[in-house]
Amino acid sequence: MVLKDFRDGYYTASGKASDIARTLALSAIAIVWIFKVDTKQGAYGFAAPLLFVAWGAVIALSLDLLQYAWGALIWGAWCRYKERSGVKPGDELDAPPFFNWPSIVFFWSKLLVIAIVYGRLIAYLGQRFYAITPTIPAP
Repeated sequence: MVLKDFRDGYYTASGKASDIARTLALSAIAIVWIFKVDTKQGAYGFAAPLLFVAWGAVIALSLDLLQYAWGALIWGAWCRYKERSGVKPGDELDAPPFFNWPSIVFFWSKLLVIAIVYGRLIAYLGQRFYAITPTIPAP
C-alpha cells in the first residue's frame, strides 16, 4: 500500500467517527429531553447529571463545528493565497503541518467529550432503572 491509501483510510475512519459522534450527541440531548420534569411554574427541570450530559453534548457538537470550520478557513485561505501567488491548479504543494493541528485537537476532544457524556448517561440511566426495578423476595 502507498501512503495515500493509508491517508484515505484515516479520512474514512475519522469522517465516520465524526458522523457517529454527532449522532450520539444529538441522541444524548433527546434522551435528556425524555427525562425532563415539568415544574409548577410551567418550565422544565432536569436532574443535575442530565444537565452535565446535555452541556457535554452541546460542547461536543461545538467541537464538531469548530473542527470543520477551522479546516474550511485554513485550507480556503491557503488555497486563495497560493492562487494569488501564481500557483497553478495542478502544481504540487506542501502545506505547513501545523495547519491540521487545531482540527486534530477538536476531533479527539469531541470524541473524548462524547465518551465522558455517555459514561455519565449510562451511569444515570443505570441508577434510575435500578431504583425502579422491583425486587423479588427470596423464598
